[in-house]
Parts: sequence; C-alpha cells; structure tokens
Amino acid sequence: ERGPRTQPIGWTMLRLFTQDSQLNKGLWRVPMFTPPIRPDLLPEDLARLHSIAGLEVFLRIALTQELDLHDKFSVNPDTTRMQYKYPEGLQQRDLDRALSY
Repeated sequence: ERGPRTQPIGWTMLRLFTQDSQLNKGLWRVPMFTPPIRPDLLPEDLARLHSIAGLEVFLRIALTQELDLHDKFSVNPDTTRMQYKYPEGLQQRDLDRALSY
C-alpha cells in the first residue's frame, strides 16, 4: 500500500553559492510561488512571477565555523524578520508589482 499522496502548495528558489563559488550565507527571506515548479528559470526571473501572498520561507545559511553565533540567534521571525533579506533582484517592491498584474 502506498502512503498518502503529497502535492506541492508552493516552491521557491535561492542560489546556494555566489558567483565566486562561496556559500551564499546569510539570513534569507524567500517568497513562495504557485506550482508548477519552474526549474528552467533563473533566480533573476522570479520577480515577474506571482508569489503566494503571505507565504515566505525564512532560512539561515551558515558555515559550520559560525554555528556558535547562530546557536544564540532567536528562531522567531516575528521578532527577527527585519534581519532577513530578500535575495538580490527580488525585493518586496518587485513582489508587490508582480502581484498587481
């Protein structure tokens, strides 16, 4: 017997490495987009898609050498959301504009 079927409710994209092959570390706030998943797009293309209003992923990408610092960081986006940033080329105003189409 198969388990329950899963169905995506959204997807997102974030570069894990910078152009100089370094880990793209930081506090990231990435919007979710409606399916279908579009692996053919580049992160720069996301600003023209419709994001799901009110649905974002907050994530930290860190080097293991920096875990002591991150262990002390609050895991509560309600109090720390201003410290998270949108990826370059995907600012909140771009998302607002995409939603208005």
